[in-house]
Amino acid sequence: MKRRVAIGLAPGKTADSFGLAVMEIIKTPIPPFGTGRPEYRVILLESFPPGTDYEPIYARLRKILAEHDVICIVMDQTAVGGPIVRLMSAELGKYIHPVIIGGRHTEHQNYVPKNTLVSEIKAAMMKKRLTIFEKLKETQNVIKALLNYENRPTSTASSNDDPWREHPNDHLIFAVVLPCWKLEQEVDFSCEWM
Repeated sequence: MKRRVAIGLAPGKTADSFGLAVMEIIKTPIPPFGTGRPEYRVILLESFPPGTDYEPIYARLRKILAEHDVICIVMDQTAVGGPIVRLMSAELGKYIHPVIIGGRHTEHQNYVPKNTLVSEIKAAMMKKRLTIFEKLKETQNVIKALLNYENRPTSTASSNDDPWREHPNDHLIFAVVLPCWKLEQEVDFSCEWM
């Protein structure tokens, strides 16, 4: 039986790395034996170096789509724009949920403040509903970066132009955060999971 997964994509500008995360969704029993809320386990974290052509990314995603039951793909369109999200969606033959990530704004449709995303993943980790497979190459870097995220100084640029590219592991952090946030918003899993 194929694993039910969600995919997070965090591309950046040409000089930025491209983050890819695959998160397994585990159905839990309803109370009194469980929370009834899903648990997430990151089973794949990959980083494509700056300037990587999209073809190797498409090839990797097609392989993931063939191996797993992908219930949703969520992509940060902040740096690349809607046309790139639509192009990737067409190339893969699978709808990609676009998210625009902002600084100090309020949440509205596909526009999400970065602090909302970070708090979502931290809450899931504190409740032990989100784990990252320990043997992944990037696991320790991502966990450390998440734990230190609140303590970062915020630059003026981070509030407006490109809030994700302040630190080396941001592309991986948000590749993990995006599907977690999306699934928490759709806790009933209207994205065809139950």
